[in-house]
Amino acid sequence: MSFVVSIPLGMVFGVVTWAALRGRGGLAGLILFTFFGSMGSLLGGLAAQAAFGWVSEGVLAVGAVAGATLATLTEVVAFGRAPRVG
Repeated sequence: MSFVVSIPLGMVFGVVTWAALRGRGGLAGLILFTFFGSMGSLLGGLAAQAAFGWVSEGVLAVGAVAGATLATLTEVVAFGRAPRVG
């Protein structure tokens, strides 16, 4: 896995999070969630590379998944579900 694969991986995390929150924010929300997911995944991979030096593809993959998961959790806490009306 390389950094080229980590960005689409993060986009998938963002789309799944957006769908789990029932399409919060419409199209702008979808773009925002995919951006956060892809940046989290890319930065997670970079952090793994910085922490362990030049590493194997497995460590890079674990860092990318950890970064995307952290971005997903941040999105869920920050945006949350829409309030119930009525």
